[in-house]
Amino acid sequence: MKNFRAIALLFTANTISGIAQGISMIAIPWHFSKTEDMTRFGIVYGISTIISLFWVPYSGTLVDKYNRKHIFQAITGISGLFTLCMGLYGIWAGFLDWWMIALVFLFTFFNYNIHYPNLYAFMQEITEKKYHGKISSYLEVFGQLASALAGATAALLLSGVEKGQDSFLGLPIVSPIEIESWSIQQIFLMDGITYVIAFSLISLIQFTPLTIRSKEVMKLRERIISGWNWLMTNKKILQFGIASYLLFATVMLVSFYLCASYVSLHLNLEGDIYATAEMFYSIGALLSGLFIRYIFRSRKTAQNIAILTFITGAFYFSQHFFQSVTLLFISMLFLGISNAGVRILRVGFLFENVPNQYYGRVNAVFFLSNLIIRSVFIGLFALPFFLEAENFSYTYIIMAALLLVATVWCLRLSPHIKMKESR
Repeated sequence: MKNFRAIALLFTANTISGIAQGISMIAIPWHFSKTEDMTRFGIVYGISTIISLFWVPYSGTLVDKYNRKHIFQAITGISGLFTLCMGLYGIWAGFLDWWMIALVFLFTFFNYNIHYPNLYAFMQEITEKKYHGKISSYLEVFGQLASALAGATAALLLSGVEKGQDSFLGLPIVSPIEIESWSIQQIFLMDGITYVIAFSLISLIQFTPLTIRSKEVMKLRERIISGWNWLMTNKKILQFGIASYLLFATVMLVSFYLCASYVSLHLNLEGDIYATAEMFYSIGALLSGLFIRYIFRSRKTAQNIAILTFITGAFYFSQHFFQSVTLLFISMLFLGISNAGVRILRVGFLFENVPNQYYGRVNAVFFLSNLIIRSVFIGLFALPFFLEAENFSYTYIIMAALLLVATVWCLRLSPHIKMKESR
């Protein structure tokens, strides 16, 4: 495989930083949930989403214009420096104000918005075409391995372990040692250190581009329009990208906003259950990365996505009616399987059908549509009605209805979505 060393370094850097990022993004919503500041966090999440409506199209043009290795260096360097400073300040002062924690969330959130489009575009650029299907699966496997480790570590750090009889990952244990729970500033310090490690690994990457990108001298607005024009000449791909992204919209809502409140309001349980649920999601995604291409290789891409989307909607529907930790874990497991499976199938399709020259901008359009949908639902779920314990689970009914729409849409598009290869 050409560029093998570069690909290996990129996977390693992405996995290391992904573990600490995942811990932070689990710890922050839980911190706000336990301090009864979820309304404030909802506002912060809403603001971050609204700002992203402008940031995402711009970041897409950056991905297509500049050296993608340099973009990784920039985002890991800036995010690492900021997170390290926050962690060090919090340890020195003994606390962090809510707005400081919110700023770390915003930095990480905006990092995600350029990190993943840049990651996929970079991988497409340095990977031989015959390996595109395998690389999309491996990206999911390693990414979700990092998330699974983050979930397990977050459960340990958020709740700690008492010597003697205790519980961990929702299970009773007898611990011979005592592990104190970590403060949010200690978690940020660890996160910042891993950014530094990732930056160092990315700096070692040397690669030969396997696709030719012509230099663009157009202005920002013209670059954004050129990406949109490509999609308008490929409208079925535009519709498919939006429809297949609807599942991801609900995943972002669950992971960053709803799950913490579901555990505390609907189940009346603690942080280790919340972190364990996130770990089950990651385990499901990891299993999906290993097996999904083989399970669904005999069906059409859009049909496979419709099946996975429908299953997830059914689990959301059931979570409204039952207060069960077991159901929560199973639902999160299948949510991980479905979301990762959809992402692998979608990324493999886009790798084969979208030119690398436009990949960042095309992906930005899909992500922008997803942000708009999430913004609407964040505003809806921030209403006082949904913040009451007896009404909160209605959010899952609404998400189930959204995924039913996505299922029907994907089935209607199925005859028009052709995969050039079925590896």
